[in-house]
Amino acid sequence: SAKTIRNIHGVLHSVLEAAVRDEILLRNVSDLCSLPRVTQKQIKAITTAELEEFLKAIENEPFRNIFFVDIFTGLRQAEILGLRWDDIDWENSCIYIRNQLQQNQVRGDFSYYLAPPKEGKERRVILAASTMQALREQKALQDRMREIAEPVWDNQCDLVFTNDFGKPLSRRTVYKHLKRVLCPCGMGDRSFHSLRHSFATICLENGDDIKTVQTNLGHYAASFTLKTYARVSDQMQQNSAARMEKLIQSLPQIRQTNDK
Repeated sequence: SAKTIRNIHGVLHSVLEAAVRDEILLRNVSDLCSLPRVTQKQIKAITTAELEEFLKAIENEPFRNIFFVDIFTGLRQAEILGLRWDDIDWENSCIYIRNQLQQNQVRGDFSYYLAPPKEGKERRVILAASTMQALREQKALQDRMREIAEPVWDNQCDLVFTNDFGKPLSRRTVYKHLKRVLCPCGMGDRSFHSLRHSFATICLENGDDIKTVQTNLGHYAASFTLKTYARVSDQMQQNSAARMEKLIQSLPQIRQTNDK
C-alpha cells in the first residue's frame, strides 16, 4: 500500500541521512524518490440510525455479547478477545485494556498468547450500564459452559470470551458469525473492525468530544482521531452551528428584531 511504501522510505531515508552525516555517502539518493499519495479509506460504520437494526440482528446470535460489548466500547478485535475477567472493575463500571490476543504463526505451533496493547499502554474505558449487564450475562453463560465441559474445561488465560471448552476464540470464527448477521441486514460490507469505527461514529454523532473518543479508542493523538473521522466531525460542526443558532434566537435582542 501507499502507506507501507512511505513507511519503508522513511526508515531508509533516515539510515541514508545518517550515512551522509557521518560522511560515508555524499548525498541521500532517497531524496529523489517520488512517493505515492496516501488516500484516506472511507470508513464503513454502523451509524446511530442503523444501530437498532443491528442490535435486533444479533439478539439470538451465540456471540451476541462480544458484538454488543465491542460496538459500545470500540475495542480492537484482538483486545476484546484478549479481555480477562481481572480486567473488569465491576464496582466502577469500567474495563482495563491490558492485553490483546495473538496467535503464533510458526509451523506446527498455532497456539495463542497475550501481548501488550497496540500502543503499548494500558487504558481504561468506562462502560454504560447496559454494556456492564452484557458482561454479567457473559459471566453467567461462561459458568454454564464450564459446568457442561468439565473436566475438559481449559481457560488458562481467564478470558471473558471463549469457545465451549474455555479455549481462545479464533478471529476467523468470530468474523464469520458477524458476517452471518450483517449480510441479511444489508450491512455485508462491514467488517469486525467496523464495530470499532461504529463506536467512534456513534459517540461523535451524539456529542462526545474528540479527546474523550481518542482516549477510549487508544489512539496516540487526538489529531489522528479527528483525521480518521473527519466526515463525522463535519456533522459535529453542523450540530454545533445548529446549537449556536438556537442560542442566538433565544437572545432578547434577536427576538425583538424578528418581531419587527
